[in-house]
Amino acid sequence: MFVILISISKSMHDMIKNSLFKLLFVIQISFCFAQTTSITQFNTLIKPNHNFGLTNPLWDQNCLMTYDFGQVDTNGAAFSLNFVNPSGIGFKGYPSGTVGGFKSNGTYNQGIVAACGLPVTIQNLNQNLRMKWKVSQQNANDTNDKWWASINVIFDSTLPQFEPSAENRDYDLVIELNRYQQEAFLDVSSTMNQVYWYYARNTDGSLKTLDFNYNGTVYSWVVRYKFFNYPLGHPDYDKNDKVHVKFSPLFNNNVAPFLDHSLKKFIDTSVDYLQYVTLTLAEENLANQKVGDPNLWIKSISAGYEVYTGSFTIANDYFYTLIDNIPPSIPLNLTASLVTTDQVNLDWNDTTENDLNAYKIYKSINGGAYSLFAENVYVSNYLDTTTAIGNTYSYYVVTEDRSFNVSMPSNYVTITLGSLGLENNYKKAFFLAYPNPVNAFIQLENYNAEALQIELYNVVGSKIFTTSLQSNLSIDLSTYESGIYFLKAISENNEVYMTKILKK
Repeated sequence: MFVILISISKSMHDMIKNSLFKLLFVIQISFCFAQTTSITQFNTLIKPNHNFGLTNPLWDQNCLMTYDFGQVDTNGAAFSLNFVNPSGIGFKGYPSGTVGGFKSNGTYNQGIVAACGLPVTIQNLNQNLRMKWKVSQQNANDTNDKWWASINVIFDSTLPQFEPSAENRDYDLVIELNRYQQEAFLDVSSTMNQVYWYYARNTDGSLKTLDFNYNGTVYSWVVRYKFFNYPLGHPDYDKNDKVHVKFSPLFNNNVAPFLDHSLKKFIDTSVDYLQYVTLTLAEENLANQKVGDPNLWIKSISAGYEVYTGSFTIANDYFYTLIDNIPPSIPLNLTASLVTTDQVNLDWNDTTENDLNAYKIYKSINGGAYSLFAENVYVSNYLDTTTAIGNTYSYYVVTEDRSFNVSMPSNYVTITLGSLGLENNYKKAFFLAYPNPVNAFIQLENYNAEALQIELYNVVGSKIFTTSLQSNLSIDLSTYESGIYFLKAISENNEVYMTKILKK
C-alpha cells in the first residue's frame, strides 16, 4: 500500500507540474501578445526619453500599424503596417519610425543627444553616429504593389528646441534601401521641367557610386541631385531654393540586407560628389550653398516607406541610432611569407565582430617610418607585389569598424627578400592565387614539386569547383556572385593550404 501511495503521489505531482507549466506558458504567450500595440493616431511617441516615434498617415484608412511595446528598447522605432490602397494611383503617405525630434499630441519633443546623438549641427557631427535599419515586406511584389523603403534626414536652420519646418529646410537627404522596381537612372533636363535632376557620373558617363562592403559583398548606391524651377506665384515656388539629394541602390536585385553606417558618410558624400555632376553656374552656386551646410541642425531621422498602390505588409524590423566610440578588436596572428622572390603574402585571423568595415595595412621599408600601404582590405590576407629583392619589409594591420573607429595594431612582422632560405619559404605557400580581390580570372601558380588538387568553396562551406594544378592555371570566376570564397590546395601527401578569395 505504501508503494502504491507513493506512485499515486508522484503521478499527481507530475500532473500538477504539467498543469502549472501549461498555465505559465499560456500566461507568457498572452503577455507577449499583450505587448503588441496599435497606432490609433497620426503621430505616437513610443519612448519619450529617447524620442522614438511612429507616424501612420493612414491610421484612419484601414491601414493598421502596430509595434511591440516590449521591444522598443531593443528595436527602436520598429513597426509593421498592413497597407491596403484607399483609392487612386498617387502617393498615399510615409508610414515611418523616427529617432530624435518628434511632435506628438501638439507638443514638439526635442531629441536627447546623450541617448540618440540628435540634435547636432553638421559641423559637429562625427562618424561615430551610426544609423541601424532593417526592413522586410510580405506579399509586396505583385504588379500593382508600388512602394519604396527610405530614410529621410530632417535638417533645419533654427535652434534645436524649435520644431523643424519645410520653409527652413533647403537641403533634403534621402537614403533608399529597397524599392518595388529597378530605377533607370536617367537624367531629367531642366528644359521645360519644373522638377529636374542629375546623377553623379564618372568621366566616361558611368554612374559614380558610393560602395559599402558587408561581409565580403559590395553594395552600391548612386547619388541624385534634384532641383526645382517653379514660376512666381506657384504654391511650391519656395522650393526653388532647395536641393534634394537622394541615394538609391544601384541594383534592385542586390540591395543591402540592412543599413549600418555613419550618417556623416552620406552627408560628406553628398558634398564630395557635387564635382561629378554637370551643373549650370546658378545650380552649382545653389548646391554649394545648400548641400551639407555646416550650420544646419540635424534634428531627426525617419525611416519607413513611401506607399502608392497595392496590398501588402511592410515593416521596420529595427531602426535606431548608435553612438559608437569603442575601437574594434586587434587583428591576431599576422604572418608574412614569401611566395615568389619579390612578393610577400600577409595573413591574419578573421575578425569576429559584426560591424567590420575593412582592414588597413601599414608598411615600413628597411627600418623606415610606417605609412599606410593598403586600405579597404575586406579579407584577412593580402599579397604585396610592390616589394623588391634585397629589402627588408615590416608590416602591421589594424581593424576599422563602420564608425571608422580603428583598433590597436596587430603584432609586427618583418621579412627580408633574398635568395637565402627562399626555397623553404616557397613551401609555406604551396601555391599563389592572384589578383585578390578578383573581378573575373584568377591566376594560380604551383610552387609545390607535385601536382595539387584545387577545390573552391563558397562562404557556407559548399564545394562548387575542383580541378588539378600542375604548374599554372587560370580560373574564370566571372559568373560567380560577389562575395567571399575559399581556395583549398591539397598535395599528394595530403598537406593542405587554404586562402580566401574576394570576388568583386
